[in-house]
Amino acid sequence: MNDMTQIQPKTVWSHTPFNNKKIILSTDFKFVEKDYSYGNSIKLLIKWQNPLLESTTSSLAF
Repeated sequence: MNDMTQIQPKTVWSHTPFNNKKIILSTDFKFVEKDYSYGNSIKLLIKWQNPLLESTTSSLAF
């Protein structure tokens, strides 16, 4: 993500299974401010090959 120079994500959403909130299965990066409609936004969805542990990730601030 740091190598992206033309566009930077504005929001990040992690997706967890309902029965275990400590495992991250996928992460959604959106490239529009929260104030705008998400319907026409550019998204990057990453489905992790090996789920991430929430404790090993840091909060990303954009």
